Amino acid sequence: MHHTTKLVITLAFTLMVSSLLCTVQAGDPPVLKVGHVGHDHHTALYVAALNGDMFKKDYGLYLKEVRPKQLYQLYDGNELVCELELFKVGGGSKMPTAMDQGMFDVGFGGVAAVAFHVDKGRPMKIISPLHSKGDMLVVSTDLAPNNWEEFVEYVKNREEPLKVGFKAPKAIALLIFQAALDEVGLSYTYNAGERDADILFINMKGAGHLNPGLQNDIIDAYVCNNPFCAIAEEKGMGRCIADLNDLPPGLWKDHPCCMIAAMDEVIEKKRDLVVKFLELIAIAT
Repeated sequence: MHHTTKLVITLAFTLMVSSLLCTVQAGDPPVLKVGHVGHDHHTALYVAALNGDMFKKDYGLYLKEVRPKQLYQLYDGNELVCELELFKVGGGSKMPTAMDQGMFDVGFGGVAAVAFHVDKGRPMKIISPLHSKGDMLVVSTDLAPNNWEEFVEYVKNREEPLKVGFKAPKAIALLIFQAALDEVGLSYTYNAGERDADILFINMKGAGHLNPGLQNDIIDAYVCNNPFCAIAEEKGMGRCIADLNDLPPGLWKDHPCCMIAAMDEVIEKKRDLVVKFLELIAIAT
């Protein structure tokens, strides 16, 4: 009888602890994991993270810092909406690849890289642009053209290919520029041995290498997003002669270079969290 009583008490205690643990777990806030690349096109995220007190006062929708650059709590008034975990990842295809592998739910990155994954059938969607325009054609300071029309004529009259740099194969600036070249009948190649092409594209493997490439005559021009183009002008390394937003055939008017994407499952299962997060980013933009 004594043994039976002890067994009953032990079982009751175990059930009570299990119940308490379940209650604690059930009370844990939901988590939204967000990936970002870490450059100024994603400034809205950093503005929201750094200005929690101001956002709380002015909008009532704000982030409360738990661990700088890593963990925040998203509040709507006095209600804790979710915890926000931030993950810094590489640019280009690295962001959507990491998101597809389950590293995070929502990602800040380039339009072209995400569109490439969507075209391959991956279950993700672009859910918001981050800005418009910002991609430029930059030429060396000693090149004659001052606008797109002059650039086209200049390239047509050259005896050798003009060397044009780009930051990555899936960069949207490169795709827009290629479409413009096709529209005006300029040929291009990635093979330095093809000397009859009008344009020789050179992969500079990162936007940070473009301006040094101009300075050291590795390239004659480049297509890329700001702030690199503005830096080229500010430091006298190059001249911005065309906004890619305005180039033919006109399909990319007001295009965003960067956007926010999410996995399909996240859009379905964490819809309320995603919507509230997008509200925050809209305020911070």
